[in-house]
Amino acid sequence: MFFINGGAGRVIASIPSLEESEKRGELAGIVCEGGMEFYLGHPTLQDKAFDVNHKGLFDLIIKNNICVSPEPYRDIEYYNQRSSLQHSFWFEIVGERNNKNHKPNIFLNKQEEMTAIDILGQVRSQHQKEKTIVIQPFGRSSQMGAGIVYDGSTRSLEQSTFIDLVGELSKEYNIIYMGEHKLEVVNLPIFQPNDIMPLRNWAAIIEASDYFIGCDSVGQHIAYAFDKPGTVICGSTFPINTTYPEHFNIIEKKDSQRAYSPIRIAGFGCEEADRLNDMLMTFDKDELKIIIQSIKDHIKKTTK
Repeated sequence: MFFINGGAGRVIASIPSLEESEKRGELAGIVCEGGMEFYLGHPTLQDKAFDVNHKGLFDLIIKNNICVSPEPYRDIEYYNQRSSLQHSFWFEIVGERNNKNHKPNIFLNKQEEMTAIDILGQVRSQHQKEKTIVIQPFGRSSQMGAGIVYDGSTRSLEQSTFIDLVGELSKEYNIIYMGEHKLEVVNLPIFQPNDIMPLRNWAAIIEASDYFIGCDSVGQHIAYAFDKPGTVICGSTFPINTTYPEHFNIIEKKDSQRAYSPIRIAGFGCEEADRLNDMLMTFDKDELKIIIQSIKDHIKKTTK
């Protein structure tokens, strides 16, 4: 029994190794401490996935099996920047080293796909551009205070950077904002859903869009799963650990040093790293121009 916890990005990254474990006849079940949205609809994993509060879970399923709690962040290859989240899940679940990322299989239903088509139609009707970009500027660790979204871990874009980015890209592209925080910015040229959208609906929207821009959060894992081109802007986390440099256009602050944040290993180390990494998502006007041009060039290169 594998216990999968953390955010939805970790759940998605675990899918290839769990599929391999199932193929080898070694998967008794998955206890979903971090949610089971992305195991739903999966032809082999859904029936093996159980919510942690499933009635009778211990006596009926766990008691006669071995419990394993994979934690990629505690893998020596991971915290020395020689392994991705997916690689380390593979090592801890399958028991082998594997240096190749595999596209996670996410299975959407017809209603989710049709909802996405409807939203994309609304966006094109409102903003009148040919191509549509989904942007997830803020990760799970972001918070809102005094009307401003901020992230003490420096894994998210600064709100001002996001606004400037949208201001420029919206001249050529439709923009859909993916985020839990309602932005109260006057005349911001984005499509912002009125209600909090379930993650599976966001997966369908990303699949139906032309391009994705994000940070170290779930959206880029979804985009990778659907082979969607995109740009990932990295702050305090290392691209080799948290994203897919072989697939995405990776943006990092030039001439800066990043302190590794030992998340889930050493709390004091995280506090120190957050202080040292504080400016990694702060870009001046010249840096932002370079970032915008890099994104535009990548969109032209990877979309039709």
